[in-house]
Amino acid sequence: MRKLLIGMAAFALGATSANAVGSCTLTLTTSGKLTMSGDGMSISSLNTGGLSAVMAVVSLNLTPQLIFSPLSIVGPTGWAGSPITYQSLKTLSGTNIPFTNTGFSVNVSPVADTLTIDARVVNTSGFKAGSYNASTTITCQAA
Repeated sequence: MRKLLIGMAAFALGATSANAVGSCTLTLTTSGKLTMSGDGMSISSLNTGGLSAVMAVVSLNLTPQLIFSPLSIVGPTGWAGSPITYQSLKTLSGTNIPFTNTGFSVNVSPVADTLTIDARVVNTSGFKAGSYNASTTITCQAA
């Protein structure tokens, strides 16, 4: 698993081989960045100054199924509250998964596809100053 930290947060992405016959390569091309909402109750890649994570998927001899773990968040020591995490996905091939607070799986285009991943974290107690790391693990297997 590779973790990159840019600004307030980043997405961590993991990749695995699908099987002995086919292969699937996941490459993080752009790290995500979460920024604070105007009311201070959420951080998101879609807020002003935020940045979506972008990942390339290249497969050989298989139709890739990607399995996303639920989004998790780590904040600074002493950060209070009960954050609710959400992630969404759009693919160049046309798949659209709206924000969800659970894990999910999706089949993507064989050979190559591009994923845009967004994150949002809501906490009614707000956010303490410091760094936050939002992460999801993505596993690739044959569909």
